Amino acid sequence: MPAPLRAVPMPATRFIGRTTELAALDDLTERSRLVTLVGPGGCGKTRLALEHVRAAGGRRDHTGPDEDPREVAVAVVELATVLDGDQVAPVFLEALGARDDPTVEPLGNLVDQLDGQVLTVLLDNCEHLVESVARVVEAVLTQRPLVRFVVTSREPLGVSGEAVYRVPSLGVPDAGASFADAAGTDAVALFLDRALLVRTDAAIDEREGDAVVEICR
Repeated sequence: MPAPLRAVPMPATRFIGRTTELAALDDLTERSRLVTLVGPGGCGKTRLALEHVRAAGGRRDHTGPDEDPREVAVAVVELATVLDGDQVAPVFLEALGARDDPTVEPLGNLVDQLDGQVLTVLLDNCEHLVESVARVVEAVLTQRPLVRFVVTSREPLGVSGEAVYRVPSLGVPDAGASFADAAGTDAVALFLDRALLVRTDAAIDEREGDAVVEICR
C-alpha cells in the first residue's frame, strides 16, 4: 500500500498574479511527464511550482490503464540543503513517508515504493545536484508511468522528454505609466500586498505611487 504523503507546504503570504504562467505549466504538464522551471535565484520558481502542484493534487489521472482514473497525489521534495547527490533518493523516500532500508539500494527502493502510485512530484532547488537528480528522475520515469515531475532549477536536467519552462519576471508597468494604470500589473500588486503586511494603514499617494512604479520597473 502506498505510504501517506505529507501536505503541500502552504506559504504564509498570498500568491499574486502569474495566471499566464500557471496556464502555461498546465499545458506543459499535459504534454510531458517532466517539466523543469528554470530561472535565476529569486525569480519565483518555487512559489510558482508550489501553486501548480497544489492545484494538481486531487485531479483525476487519465493516462494510465485504469478504467476508473485515480486522484493524483502530490509529494514535495526539498533539495536546497542536500549536499550529497547520493542522498537524493533517500530524501525522496522520506518525503513519501517511507523508510530508507539499508539493505536495499536507495534508488531501487524508491522505484519499488512508487509502484502503483498516481503521483506528481515537485523536486525543488536542484541546480547543485543536476546529475544525481537526473539519474533518479530518469529511473522513475522509465519504470513508473503514473509518476510525473515538476522540477525547479537554475538549469535543465537534460533528461529525455524534459520540457523546459523559463520563468519570466513578474509583469511590470510600461515606461511612463501612472500609478493608477500600473496598479493592476503583477509586480505592483505584489509590492502593495507585501507593503500592507508591514504597514496595514499604508496609503499610497500619487508621489509615492510613482516611486513604487519606478521601483517595480
